[in-house]
Amino acid sequence: MGQDTDADATASTRPGRRLLLGVVLVVAVYAVGVAFIGVRDALDALARAAWWPLLAALGLEAITLVTLGQVHRSSAAAVRGRLRLREALNVSMSAFTVSQTVPGGGAVAGALIVRRLQAFGLSGPQATASMVLTATLATVTIALLAAVGVASAVLEAELPGIVLGGIAGLVVVLLGVVAAVVAVLRSPAVARRVLGRLGRLHRAVATRVDGWRRSLEVVHDDPPTVGRLLRVVAWSAVNWSADIAALALVFLAIGEPVSLTVLLVGFGVSQIGAAVPVTPGGVGFVESGMVGAFVALGTPASQAATVVVLYRVLATWLPALAGTTMLVRPPGGEAAAAGD
Repeated sequence: MGQDTDADATASTRPGRRLLLGVVLVVAVYAVGVAFIGVRDALDALARAAWWPLLAALGLEAITLVTLGQVHRSSAAAVRGRLRLREALNVSMSAFTVSQTVPGGGAVAGALIVRRLQAFGLSGPQATASMVLTATLATVTIALLAAVGVASAVLEAELPGIVLGGIAGLVVVLLGVVAAVVAVLRSPAVARRVLGRLGRLHRAVATRVDGWRRSLEVVHDDPPTVGRLLRVVAWSAVNWSADIAALALVFLAIGEPVSLTVLLVGFGVSQIGAAVPVTPGGVGFVESGMVGAFVALGTPASQAATVVVLYRVLATWLPALAGTTMLVRPPGGEAAAAGD
């Protein structure tokens, strides 16, 4: 846990500098994108936007913040941990801010989640398992939503066969990874085999295997029930659905009709781009990928760019800014632990 603690400390002690870096990169990327599309076209599309759908979308994004906290809360409960909603919101919002403002922020956010869950009373093994469950079951939910999008595209024949095949293949891979992680958490025999193979991959991995094994032993003594796992999936589904609905409202705001397939494909691209560890929150990769996907599906370039910029502000940068207040004020128990 030493490396995790160092990562969390770094994220907690220098949030302002990292947030400034993220803001500078966002402004630069958006300036280049708008210049490429055309300033006049982008401003015209923005001027024509209706404001009530944007306000409704902002309300939905506020709901996603609460439901993301519930995802963390239900993941903690799945490993017999107790977490109040305000504590879960502290974990989720601070981790979201880190993930969006630090290059490779997903790994740093994972370390921060573990540390803060421990500060709120979960043991090290419980905190680690809870973090893994959150990431894994959120992924399976996205995969299931993507499967809905693939089925919709097949029925409506909106995408070329090669694209559908690629999306379907990615969904299968994601579901396979998720099934493997859940099996490791629930089965000691599977965990021993998987950890043994991981330990043979690289020396750096081998040094961590013993710690992972000890964590899993605690979880295996009282494995998460199917009902508790489904509760995490249910909250994840509410969270992602509200986010997708907000994207639909942004399209509505600029008067551009949109299908379920377009929404799910564009949303899926945004999640893949956000995982790229080169820039904070995948900035640049998310925007260019989403604009490209929407244009390929028939949305005019200027309108696609306007939708993506508005959506990213509502869904990413405003929540990340709100999360800085929790990031710079760690829980009292965490501060005490850090002092020890």
